Amino acid sequence: MKLSDLKAKLRNAKKDGSSKVVEILNDIGHFFRDVKHDPTSAIEAYVEAADLAQKIGVYNDGCFAVRALSEIYAELGDRGQALGYAGKFREIAKTSGIASQEQLSSHVTAWVYERLWICQSSDKADLEKAFEWVEISLNYLKQNTKRIDDDKQAVKIACDSRRRKAGLERLGAGIAANLGNRAAAERLWNSSYDFARSTKDVGLIRVLLQSKLDFSWADTIQTARELLRRADERHKGPALIECANQYVLHGHFESALHDLKECYRTEQRKKMEKYFPNDFELLLKRLPICFKYVDLRKMLKQSNLKKKEIRDIYEMMGDLVCDYDDKNFSTPLMSLACGHYIEMLSACEDDKSVIKAKTAIALTEMDISNFERAKKLFVDVLELQNKLSFDIDKILDTKLSILSCDRRLNPCHEEFERETARLEAAIRKSSQKIELYQICKKYYEDKGDSSNAELFKRRERNVEEDDSQELEEEEEDELQEDGLVAQMKNLTDAEIFEYVRRELEEETSLAKLQEKRDRVNHEGETKLHEEAKKEGSSLLPKLIKFGYDLNKKDNAGWTPLSEAVNHGCVKNVRLLVEAGAKVDEVCDGEITDNETRFGSGVTPLMEACLMGEIEIAIILMNSGASVVKRNADGRTCLDCLLLHMETLEDGAELWRAQKNSRRKS
Repeated sequence: MKLSDLKAKLRNAKKDGSSKVVEILNDIGHFFRDVKHDPTSAIEAYVEAADLAQKIGVYNDGCFAVRALSEIYAELGDRGQALGYAGKFREIAKTSGIASQEQLSSHVTAWVYERLWICQSSDKADLEKAFEWVEISLNYLKQNTKRIDDDKQAVKIACDSRRRKAGLERLGAGIAANLGNRAAAERLWNSSYDFARSTKDVGLIRVLLQSKLDFSWADTIQTARELLRRADERHKGPALIECANQYVLHGHFESALHDLKECYRTEQRKKMEKYFPNDFELLLKRLPICFKYVDLRKMLKQSNLKKKEIRDIYEMMGDLVCDYDDKNFSTPLMSLACGHYIEMLSACEDDKSVIKAKTAIALTEMDISNFERAKKLFVDVLELQNKLSFDIDKILDTKLSILSCDRRLNPCHEEFERETARLEAAIRKSSQKIELYQICKKYYEDKGDSSNAELFKRRERNVEEDDSQELEEEEEDELQEDGLVAQMKNLTDAEIFEYVRRELEEETSLAKLQEKRDRVNHEGETKLHEEAKKEGSSLLPKLIKFGYDLNKKDNAGWTPLSEAVNHGCVKNVRLLVEAGAKVDEVCDGEITDNETRFGSGVTPLMEACLMGEIEIAIILMNSGASVVKRNADGRTCLDCLLLHMETLEDGAELWRAQKNSRRKS
């Protein structure tokens, strides 16, 4: 339904004083949340619905509104509002006495805590609370199965107790996996999967396979492939994205690129853009990254690469991995990136390139919380920068990075404050001041000193306001890339997508050719016959690879090798022979010229000799062609060569002799 229709219904309901007002407000909230992806407008509608439901005592619709509010705020990372509305949901559900709502309220509370862990806190305590609420909800289900299943309206809207239990177990399995509780994760997952399989609940199976990807001990690539195998056409795109993601996490970028290309095929691309816009954005971002990464890996196999080229290639590979991760700080990916930067360091030949490589390694170590290792690297960088008399701003950048590491390593309070004061006095750039104040704010927040945390928050805000118009130009990198890496960096996403599009079109065309292996034209020729007549055909090796019959005879009895010989196609003859074409295959057709009729049973070697194709004859003989085999008239290849020589001795020019001796097929 359109928003205008919903608003018209709302006006009429309000005018009539109908109890349907709350339900319509919930529908409007749902429209903004799930259709328009506008959480602000959704919140406004749901708040109005919740307030009105409380006034008039409409429990079911009131529960729906506060549930939606708790979920939206959790997704936004607003802890206070999310937990507040989750509490209201439980309170209203209990007051209503509706068993279905009481069970759902504890289920949703578990989901909210898990979502806050993802979107806001990264605190294990939130996962533990989430798991507690899963157990509370499961126990409630066990004790109130009959009450829930007897409520036919609730069952129609939110499923029966068995399906609810399976959904809860799926949620609990993911939470337990992230807590490292393997036994609980597998127990809950297996129970839910057994239900899904027995009821053929395809949607639940898909969600369960998705959740199993959180099981660090499981074969996630195999799980992702199973997810793809079970996906319907609509869900194939997201499943391919997930497969690609798992391949990348294991360092298999070639396989990831293959799946992303499959996802980019027109029909899949259209479905994703329509139904899964977030996954579609991931496709547009990650395909170019994997494309470049795979090409860079190929470059490394080239011989005689210079040290600088090797260094630049590894640096770009590390940067691409970090771009793929998009600040999620996945340990496997950051470790892979770090490995590339270490290879970059091993190819360094001077202090400047060492500074660049060690800085990249240190920043990546920080991303995966290896702060001691990162600090040591930054200290090395600072020493080299001072040795080379680097610009003061670059030195201050490194000192800020060291301070950021110190914050996580529980430094001496007095020394931290002294270093902060020294840096504040030395810093000139507003961006560096903001970074300093952010470090200090987080330091005092960790210490529980809200007063000083607020002080540095204000200082940060003041710098942002005072310098809102300031534009700081980025300095050019002192180590400019050139050659191979420069070409790769200059390759635009649009160029990559165009290349992939053409490649996919060619694959589709070749796939159709493969399907037509046994199809023949009106002369009984396959596509292999046709291409064998064209010297240097780019399609010929592909047809051979696709398994086209090398010895198939057309209506006149000629094979593809015979056609290549007849048309003087030396390269094609060599290609067909090397692929396994029979060099002594007897052809049923006859060769005639203006004066001579040459009987059937001709071999390719006889035909080559009759036409004076000496190079082709040599290829055939070297491939084992018989020189003593006879045709239906009793002639050998030597007889054919003598006939050709007689034609020449009669005074005909070579080109005319060849033209007139062409057989008719």
